[in-house]
Amino acid sequence: MESLKSIRRLLRLFEVCSGLSVNLLKSKLYGFNLATSELETAAEILGCEADYGPITYLSLQVGRNHQAKEHLSGITEKN
Repeated sequence: MESLKSIRRLLRLFEVCSGLSVNLLKSKLYGFNLATSELETAAEILGCEADYGPITYLSLQVGRNHQAKEHLSGITEKN
């Protein structure tokens, strides 16, 4: 959990150096192959919301079985 505190400090350092702000209240932390309690603890330390996959990124679902044929249907079929 010390590494999560370091990540939070690093984000704060980014804010100070850049003048930009990181809104952790609008951020979500996703965990794959991670116990629910660990994910929720990590999200609490970082000050964001815990969420669970699968998620969609660049029209691809992350956190699914990538060998399933249904996974590829969104790639090959465009309207």
